[in-house]
Amino acid sequence: MKTNWMYLVAAMAMMIFSGCATAPECKDDRIRKLTPTGAIITKQEASCFYYKKKCLGCGAVAEKQVGSGYPKGQGTLKADYTCPKCGKNQEVRIEIN
Repeated sequence: MKTNWMYLVAAMAMMIFSGCATAPECKDDRIRKLTPTGAIITKQEASCFYYKKKCLGCGAVAEKQVGSGYPKGQGTLKADYTCPKCGKNQEVRIEIN
């Protein structure tokens, strides 16, 4: 029983120190230009971005963060948003270049 435990500890140590436990690096380091209207970009990565919807009337920012991937070329992401604070209905647009 002790030998099985020792093999398990040795295997875990090899995984940790050999780098198998870390995520691979992303090779695509291009960051695309984003132009938001009615949104705030919270995080931008090489393959996707995250944003929060923002009311253009009262300035309230939604608590929920939304993620999206990039289109193959240039494009515009569109979404509807109704502000819970003032009730204004608006279109969220993020132009991606």
